[in-house]
Amino acid sequence: MSSTTLKKPFYLRPPWNILFEFHKLEKLTPWNVNIAYLLTTFLKEMEKTGQVDFRASGVVLDSSALIYLMKSKLF
Repeated sequence: MSSTTLKKPFYLRPPWNILFEFHKLEKLTPWNVNIAYLLTTFLKEMEKTGQVDFRASGVVLDSSALIYLMKSKLF
């Protein structure tokens, strides 16, 4: 198969891929993650494609909530 048929969805590429790798989320410093930027650009990219992926959106929401919780515990 060629690389065009196996093209990853945009959200599995940087910078959004960190939101889909739970094992890396626990090891990162939450203050180094700009949640607002990730969520805003994720929404814009999804609007560009014209397709809503509710599963991916749910994972992004859950991951960003986890990062926010990690930030609040470190404060």
